Amino acid sequence: MPLYDLKCKQCEHIFETICTAKEWEEGRVPCPSCAHKGLERAYARPAGVVMKQPAASAGACPSSGMACPHAGRCAM
Repeated sequence: MPLYDLKCKQCEHIFETICTAKEWEEGRVPCPSCAHKGLERAYARPAGVVMKQPAASAGACPSSGMACPHAGRCAM
């Protein structure tokens, strides 16, 4: 069975559960926080995604913001 991120329409608690789509659509999955059965899918950022700020200018080192001594190939 798939793992779903669900959000309670009553208390807005977001939680993960293993169930079929049919189970939560039919209201057979309760919220673990308030036991309400009105749920909707909660969409979260995929695991492992890291957001980085772009460098201040082309060729700038991400660690210092100065000219990159690694020719822009920093691993930071």
